[in-house]
Amino acid sequence: RLLVQIDEKGVLRVESLISSTHPDFVPPSVEAAEKTPYTVPTYDGKPVKTQFVLPVRFTLND
Repeated sequence: RLLVQIDEKGVLRVESLISSTHPDFVPPSVEAAEKTPYTVPTYDGKPVKTQFVLPVRFTLND
């Protein structure tokens, strides 16, 4: 789980790591979060900055 912030332009920044099942999952989690497009958060129709916990799940494929 990552603590992230999305600014008024829709740019995500990872603030901190909250938890991880294994340290090897942290770099790909951050990379995936930063590459994902996000919608600009708004309040009363105006762009705002927001912060939230982003869960990241990994699935192993055969």
